Parts: sequence; structure tokens; C-alpha cells
Amino acid sequence: MNKVMLQKVINYPDLRNNPKKMDKDFRIEIFNDITPDNAKEIDEKLTLMVKELGDDMQLSSKFFITSSLNNFVIENCKLILQSEKIQQEFKLPFDKPLLLQNESYNNFTVLIRPIFNEFKDTHFCAEFFQKDENNKICLNGAALAFNKNIFNNNKPAYNNFKSLYIHNSFVPDNQWEHNRAQIVTVTLLSYLSSINLQNDLNIFETKNIKGLKGIQTNIREYSYRSFLSKPAYEHKVLNLNIGTKNENIANNNKSDGYKKRLHEVRGHLRKLKTGKICWVTNHKRGDSSLGIITKDYNLDYRRNK
Repeated sequence: MNKVMLQKVINYPDLRNNPKKMDKDFRIEIFNDITPDNAKEIDEKLTLMVKELGDDMQLSSKFFITSSLNNFVIENCKLILQSEKIQQEFKLPFDKPLLLQNESYNNFTVLIRPIFNEFKDTHFCAEFFQKDENNKICLNGAALAFNKNIFNNNKPAYNNFKSLYIHNSFVPDNQWEHNRAQIVTVTLLSYLSSINLQNDLNIFETKNIKGLKGIQTNIREYSYRSFLSKPAYEHKVLNLNIGTKNENIANNNKSDGYKKRLHEVRGHLRKLKTGKICWVTNHKRGDSSLGIITKDYNLDYRRNK
């Protein structure tokens, strides 16, 4: 995901007084002439829209759509749309705005949010931006509203959108609007396929990531980034052989009359000469000057035969 691109959009309202920076990073898609009478109004409305967009982007659940997934969905669109899991009502994950970035269309980015009382039978709106051929971020005052059952009717999904504009200057031609509706449809369908059809489509790969192994050297040799890339928790199981016969136990308990290296002794039951049984807590035994022994235990229950 292009996080730099997202951060620039979030910072857009702070760049209003820096025309040079604005011109370097952004292009505003205006389709009708701006006059001195409406220029200030348009600028204020666009800045407010982008500010609200940036605020919700920071709260959103974020998903990155790869080119391979996007192409797969396009090639199998009719089959995917027949799935009941795709036709069910669309819902935002975790009741938060949903941000989707599609690698295939110059990092075309869609933010989906709830919409209230704008159009009849619409529940969500999709606002979007992307990069142009000069690597500038294209902002527009347009949004596409849609119903929660967008993929559950007989019409093509991209015909189920209703257009919203913050000002007449942002109203595009039909071809521009149709093109953006198609890209939003493919991006949304790619997201739903990866979430709802993960167990039905044989295209998703699950990787098992192991945690960082025990460090046996100076911690400074490990970069902070290497720790960020590892899971926060890792569960390990140590096994002990329990219940197996050991005919040498008695002999091993006898003192050989020489010193032993420092080692840990596990807690265990001891039977005294009086017949009383007591618990001996774990402790260390031996001479550290001769060396140190560490032990790992494997637990494997087996019946005595």
C-alpha cells in the first residue's frame, strides 16, 4: 500500500498556503470553468471534503488489492457474482470506514463510508482518488452512492451507483463517470472475493510465520525493524517423557564422589528414611567454576510396560 500517497492527502488542508507544494503533489480535476465569484467557495468546499476524507482515512480498515487479484476478478466476474456470499448485504468491517487501494489503476484508492438521507435507497458512498501520469494525486469533488444490495440485483453493478458532487464545477462527462464506476466496482468486488470467498477460490495463499528465535548474542545486532516484522506472541511446547522405565535411575542417584558442574534440579517428591514423603523445590546444584549445564525437557506420556 502506498502510505506516502495517503499521508499527502491527509496533509492536504495544511498546504493551502503553499501553492508550490500543492502544484507539485496534486491535480484538481475540474470539468467546468471557475470564475472569480465561485473560486473561493469551490476551494473551501474541496478543502473541507478532503479534510473529512483524511480524518476517516486514519480511522479506516485498510486493504490493498494486488494486480493479480484484480485481474482474476475481471476474468471471472460473472462466476463470482453468482455466489450467494457476494450477493449478501454489504457491511463495513468493524463499523469503521473502509479504505481499498487498487494496485492496477495507479493506486486507485476508494474510501467507503455510510451515507445518510442523500438519496433514496442508498446506504454508502465511495470517494476516490488516484495518481496521474505525472505522479500527481488527482482529487475531485465527486462521490458514488450505492445500496447495501449492490451485487444482488439484475443490473450490472456499475450501473447501481448514484453520483454526488460538492459543486457543479466537478460534474464530469458521462465517460469519466462510467469509467470510475467500473473501477470502484472491480475494486469492491476484489475485496469481497478475498474476504467472503477465501475458502472457495483456490487463489489465496496462507503463510505461517514463525517468531523470532531466542537471542544468543548482543541484542544490538538485531535491528528494530526485524522485531516489528515478527509476531508479538509465540507459543512453544516443551515435552517431557513421563512414565517410561529407567533402570539406571537408582545408579544415577548415587554420588560418584566428584564435583559436578552447576545445573538446575527440577522440583520432585522425595521419600525420607522415616517413610514420610516431602516435596523438594527446584534448585541449583554444582560448582559454577567447572561450567554450567542447561537442559530442555520433552514431555511424552507413555505407559510402563
